[in-house]
Amino acid sequence: MDFADFIKKNLVVIIALVVTILATGWLGWKVSQSHAALKESESRVQDVVETQRRLTNIPFALTKTNAEVAAQNAEKAKAQVENLRGLLSQEFRVLDYKDLHAIDMKRILLAKCQKFRDQLADVQTSIRWFTFGKFAEGDKLPSTGEIRRLQKQLDIVEEFVAKIERAQLKELQQLSREGGESLEMTDKDFYSHVRYNLKVSGNIEQIRTFINEISTSRFCFIVQRVALMAPRDMTQNLIYPLAPAVEGAAPESNPDAAMMIGPEGMMDPGMNPYDAGLPPGARPPNPGTRRTTNRRAATPPATETPAAPVARRELTRAERIVFDELATLTAEITIDYVEFK
Repeated sequence: MDFADFIKKNLVVIIALVVTILATGWLGWKVSQSHAALKESESRVQDVVETQRRLTNIPFALTKTNAEVAAQNAEKAKAQVENLRGLLSQEFRVLDYKDLHAIDMKRILLAKCQKFRDQLADVQTSIRWFTFGKFAEGDKLPSTGEIRRLQKQLDIVEEFVAKIERAQLKELQQLSREGGESLEMTDKDFYSHVRYNLKVSGNIEQIRTFINEISTSRFCFIVQRVALMAPRDMTQNLIYPLAPAVEGAAPESNPDAAMMIGPEGMMDPGMNPYDAGLPPGARPPNPGTRRTTNRRAATPPATETPAAPVARRELTRAERIVFDELATLTAEITIDYVEFK
């Protein structure tokens, strides 16, 4: 019997054997893949277990003991906040106002506004009703719900007027309450507030005194913003101030055309003060376009006596930071009046 006959007689057995071999190989490959996946899963589990072990051992772990301590700290913090609120409420007490008849309230309002104007007799201002024009002008009387709020706002404005008078400010240009003519205060979590905007003028000491007076008020005032403005640009004067006026000379209509004091004494306004006295070919310390026309000689002729430099006093540190001998500043100030519940 040859090989061909053997194949024919055992074909089914041979096919079954081949299928078995292939199936066995495929199953072996799947087992190998499963084993690798199992190893990876075991590694991840080990990482999780190790991470949990580390978290359990660190001081701030979320254990039962730490959770209890955190809850105790939260209660302490709440108690401290309540204590602070109580202290603030005692320090800045909210005044208790009586119910008044509308006619009496109108009379008190008009009298208070007149008192404010008398207090500010030496302060230049065009303000007449101090944010109370809606209630002061005409024959309208305040409603029952507005009477207590009017008394409170009158006390606040009275405090502002007293501080302005004490600081001896030169001018009160603006006094306004955010919200317009509404007397309502803005409610927050544990306090209420109303915002005022003031615009005043005076020298730096007067403005500083006013801010300090506000900070020592019997009310809780919080200065939110202070913006200082000069009547004109003082940068040039801080470096080279304008020369003192000559007695009997006509006033100069254009301040930029006045003589300036530079390193070499008096110079024309068209002359760059940094170029004065430089040797030929030298560059000025401040690079830029240099004027070359109509320039006066940097050094006087030999027959003339050079002008003596004008003595300048040394600026204080505060003057270097703010303004040099500036007579009047305008300050825009935003102040919050706060009541604690």
